[in-house]
Amino acid sequence: MLRSSGEGGGWMRRLMLAFILAALVLPLVPSPSRALPAGGMYGGDLVVALQAAPSLDPTQFAQNSVVQAVAYDSLVRLGPDQTPLQSLATSWAVNVPARAITMTLRTATWPDNTAITAQDVAWTFGKYATANMVTGVTPVATSATTVQFTFTSGGGDFLGNAATFPIAWKNLANAYTTNGPFILGSQNATTIRLVANDRHWGGRPYLDSVTFASGYTLVTNADDSTRASDAACALLKGTVSLIGWPLTQTDTSASRDCAAGFGGWSNGVNRTLGQSAGIKEEPGLQFLYLGINAQRAPLTDPTLRRALTMAIDRDLIVGTYGNPIESKTDIADSPVNQANAAWFNASVPRYRVPRTVQGPTASPDLTQVNAFLDAAGYLDRDGDGYRDTPAGTPFNFTLLTYNQATDPKVAKYADLVTKFHSIGINVQQQEHPPADLRAIVASDAFDLFVDIQDARGDPAFLSEILHTGSARNVVNLASPALDAILDRTRDALDPAVRHQAVLDAEGWIGRQVPLAPILYYRAVHAYNRTAYEGWIEEIGGIVNFWTFAALHVTQRGRLTVTMDPLLPTVRSGEGTDVLVRARDADDNPVAGVDLEFSGAGLADTTGTTNVQGEFTTHFDAPSVSAPNAFPLNVSAAKAGYEGANAAASVTVNPLVRAFVVTVTKGKATIGSGEVTTVRVSVIDEETASPVAGATVAFSMNPSGLGASVTPSSGATDSTGFFQADFTGDVAVQSRFVVTATVAAAGFEDAQATTTIEVSAHTAAPVTPGLDTISMVAIVAALAALYGARQRRKWLEQKP
Repeated sequence: MLRSSGEGGGWMRRLMLAFILAALVLPLVPSPSRALPAGGMYGGDLVVALQAAPSLDPTQFAQNSVVQAVAYDSLVRLGPDQTPLQSLATSWAVNVPARAITMTLRTATWPDNTAITAQDVAWTFGKYATANMVTGVTPVATSATTVQFTFTSGGGDFLGNAATFPIAWKNLANAYTTNGPFILGSQNATTIRLVANDRHWGGRPYLDSVTFASGYTLVTNADDSTRASDAACALLKGTVSLIGWPLTQTDTSASRDCAAGFGGWSNGVNRTLGQSAGIKEEPGLQFLYLGINAQRAPLTDPTLRRALTMAIDRDLIVGTYGNPIESKTDIADSPVNQANAAWFNASVPRYRVPRTVQGPTASPDLTQVNAFLDAAGYLDRDGDGYRDTPAGTPFNFTLLTYNQATDPKVAKYADLVTKFHSIGINVQQQEHPPADLRAIVASDAFDLFVDIQDARGDPAFLSEILHTGSARNVVNLASPALDAILDRTRDALDPAVRHQAVLDAEGWIGRQVPLAPILYYRAVHAYNRTAYEGWIEEIGGIVNFWTFAALHVTQRGRLTVTMDPLLPTVRSGEGTDVLVRARDADDNPVAGVDLEFSGAGLADTTGTTNVQGEFTTHFDAPSVSAPNAFPLNVSAAKAGYEGANAAASVTVNPLVRAFVVTVTKGKATIGSGEVTTVRVSVIDEETASPVAGATVAFSMNPSGLGASVTPSSGATDSTGFFQADFTGDVAVQSRFVVTATVAAAGFEDAQATTTIEVSAHTAAPVTPGLDTISMVAIVAALAALYGARQRRKWLEQKP
């Protein structure tokens, strides 16, 4: 079942929401391709750690399904309830009598913008037929947008399996081409980098890229030190953001020194994934089971097989009452996980060892299973402590298990043996490495074994592991009755018929017990819990197509951006630095913010803030003929932040030129009442040419003593001259300073001066008034008297 990463609640609540969420899954993908703003939810380069090198070869889809699911389109995708959802196919029509499925394609393109056609689909499935990935089906393009699949066998499992394969080849092409939400950016022997596909019909994904990097491990050295390829260290140090395979309890709890290849920890304290990384647990797609050789007597008797599964203490192993042997697991009653709501048969037998409560202790009670065996005739007839067959034949079994080096949690195996002994079954345990154990099973030289089996969301895997004709028949079962049911799960095109066949198969397995499911391992994944949001949880864990389609960088609020010219006013040809600052909602500087500038005169069109959250560009003032305010703008964006804009302006004044101003006079000296000319010459210093139209204003020093210039102001003529008349009338000879102040647009104001002597007028001399003569005489007399008095004092004091 699928849910967004923020939801809580138990499994039953999730299952109830599955069908509601199915309608919400597709909108998790961004809307169709458009001009995208930078930053916000868009951006980010997710790196996924893998153990084995990834491949984009669609004939290797089973081993690379996660990588290829995001790199290629497919006709359908399995939704949250593990049933088909529309993808490249918008609809399909099932013709049961004709044993055909006709699929209608949506409008979609390859990265080169050519259409994906029904001919491409038919050609692609021809490739899969050649690779023996599909059998018993003939694909025919009936139009450019419809393709018909006709089945001679199979077909019932088509939508949940082969229809999810990549549509990877153009018609008649031999090279596969990525066309999914992400497409190939680059690759080498160990790494594939996929980049966002702007032309995908579902819209550009939020992430800029997803890189699948291989060569990682979680296996430590003999001294428990980590290796340079340790995936946990890579996650904790930020080299990767997701470990792409399910983890065990040991993986999450193991102490990591991260010395080799990662530099260790500055404080010397080791870390664990469970403490320092994000951990998500979901219902898994791997189950532990007891395999039974139903072709070897007395295990040919389903009653005895049922007694064995009744004695498996699943509650003890998963820790229903505390202290689990296998943590992060769920009891399995069927090969189909009970969280797989669409396919799980809730009516299958639930085999449990009852508990007898005595005070605070609940002890396992095997009374029922012993009574069951007694009733079936399995009795100890020879007194050796072990049961014999109803015919009186002694028997014993060998239980094959993983060796302790492979699986240190051997207590579950010991408990199986103990419980079997407790019901009178003579069983001896034999340990093997997994490969050796499976080789023994494949040779049919076994009684009982414990192994782990991979499942899938679609129940077609039941035929693969239990059908007589399957090369992967894990228990070498040969049952015509089960084969007939499994054939219906494979062949029934009617969805209702197929669904019932799946439930019937689970019921048969539960009653006949060719294998006994024990537990399902939860899918535990470790991820960067701070960098990204939108992890999609479904059966099998968060490493799925929907996660990569919906994942985006963690949102951290709005940016605040300021733009400050250091000089608000400059002249043409000058310049000033412009400082841009980016801050977060808490007023902390934000580094790595992408900036985009607009405005005439700016030196940069783009930039990126430094660790102080700053970026400096330069404004060069253009030439203007009049003062002009130039607007400057900056747009700021960073993945995880809401973008921001800022604006400023710089006022540019025209370039100021200089005058050469000279003032000449007709006569240097004139008599009172006479007139002489004052001529002002104005020249452009840069071009040495006369300046016409310059304003000239005269001033006089001293002023108001009988001299004047007429006119007192004016403008230069076309030759750069302005002329006025100077006249004066003074009683005593005087010198006048005549100043000409010149101004013109685009020029700096300038001044020049000249002096003119004016003689006193020739009228009879005028004797100064008594008051004036008296004042002079009084002052002189007082000064003389004061001097004489001071001299007498000095002489009197002299010895």
